[in-house]
Amino acid sequence: MIKIMYIFCIFISVSWTSLAAADVANGRYVLVNKHSGKVLDVSAVSQSNGATVHQWTLGAGLNQRWDIVSLEDGYYSIRAAHSAKTLDVWGWNNSNGTEVKQYDYAGNANQQWDIVNNGGGYYRIISRLNGKALEVAGWGTNNGVKIQMWDFGSTDNQLWSFQPVGASRFSKTAFEITGDMAAGWNLGNTMDSIGGETNWGNPFTERYMIDAIAKRGFKTLRIPVTWNDNLYGGNSYLIQPAWMDRVEKIVNYGLDNGMYVIINVHHEAWVKPTTADKNVTAAHTKAIWSQIATRFKNYNQYLIFETFNEPRSHYGTSLEWTGTPENYSVINELNSVALAAIRATGGNNTNRMIMIPGYAASPWNTQTDHLTIPNDAMVAISTHGYIPYDFSESENGPKIFSQKEKDLVDYVFNELNKKYISKGVPVVMGEWGTSDKGNTSERIAYASYYAKKATSVNIPTVVWDNNALGGNGHNYRLYDRAGNFWPFGNIADAIISSSK
Repeated sequence: MIKIMYIFCIFISVSWTSLAAADVANGRYVLVNKHSGKVLDVSAVSQSNGATVHQWTLGAGLNQRWDIVSLEDGYYSIRAAHSAKTLDVWGWNNSNGTEVKQYDYAGNANQQWDIVNNGGGYYRIISRLNGKALEVAGWGTNNGVKIQMWDFGSTDNQLWSFQPVGASRFSKTAFEITGDMAAGWNLGNTMDSIGGETNWGNPFTERYMIDAIAKRGFKTLRIPVTWNDNLYGGNSYLIQPAWMDRVEKIVNYGLDNGMYVIINVHHEAWVKPTTADKNVTAAHTKAIWSQIATRFKNYNQYLIFETFNEPRSHYGTSLEWTGTPENYSVINELNSVALAAIRATGGNNTNRMIMIPGYAASPWNTQTDHLTIPNDAMVAISTHGYIPYDFSESENGPKIFSQKEKDLVDYVFNELNKKYISKGVPVVMGEWGTSDKGNTSERIAYASYYAKKATSVNIPTVVWDNNALGGNGHNYRLYDRAGNFWPFGNIADAIISSSK
């Protein structure tokens, strides 16, 4: 009898410990499975109701970040940071093996969870609906193994650690961000190609390509995006969901590599900075940016928005790259429309860094003198600098990087520093580079000099790479995407080493 009472007391003690309240604070977490070491993940960064929840290797995507929100009676909702949708026991099913998916939160019992401390830094996650535990199916250790419900057995595939996502990733100043961006690379002539992603000769963008860019040492990825080919709804300017999904997928390739990622509005014929077209362009701008910002509002500050690429007018004339005071004024108004639309969506967009260009994103005083700086601490100036044009871009220009070219590089960055950096306004050189003329050694010297000068005045640079080589002009390839190799890796290395 004494022995029986002793065993009973041990049982009560163990049960009380395992059922103790979790006391998990509201916040954002990565949920790591004890058995596999992989994390809870929404498949393909999907925004859809009913999207599969499975396990995957840890990356930086918000589809692996979960917002824990306490509810009444000690229960929680567990919501994917990228979609704001909650873990949901699919079909209200009480059976072992029932899948868990994401769905809009409606306050139902199949969307509420008890988080119970199991000791040793691990927790079990129990459905309010059926009392079963969240587990990795079949003790799987591979990426893509589904998450399901099962009777709790205290096995490692049913135990999870909650790793807080550092708040510092969400509270940087604009200067802290630009100071951390270092060397950047453009996914040129791809998502900005008129007619579709591969329409200008580039391959479909795959994860291994962005992995290679990050592995080389680039810390920033700029993804130029043309939206107009993927709109419907007439004057509502609605973006096709498939295109938005595709952009988001590539964004997450960069974020998963710990990179800053820039997306913008690029190569858009509807951007007309004239008084006559201002109202229509403003309506279009507001509609497009409201949708983009809404989709990405839960992403952290590693995602950056750029209102326009090189907004300009007078195509095919001598004024195309210089513009007029009328154009400068309208661009200021359009930047304000885009900025207001983004901020109005809330979430992390209230503190996201937003890049704004002047006319043609020009670095010259004629244009920058007219650029209005918004009263917004998280705005940076976006500019481009293929300078000097004859050396960097013109097919028939000089091949030698001379003192004349050095002087012009110095002048441009000194002026940007005087006008913006010294007055507390950050700047990003969003496009630059040199077209191949069989002068690799000169291009290396130029890349090193350019990046060092920019870094000396705290301006990060994002080199243009359109993957073109061997054609007539505009041969900016550094990385061969289809072949996954670097024909001009030495130029890339010069940029990276000179940007520190």
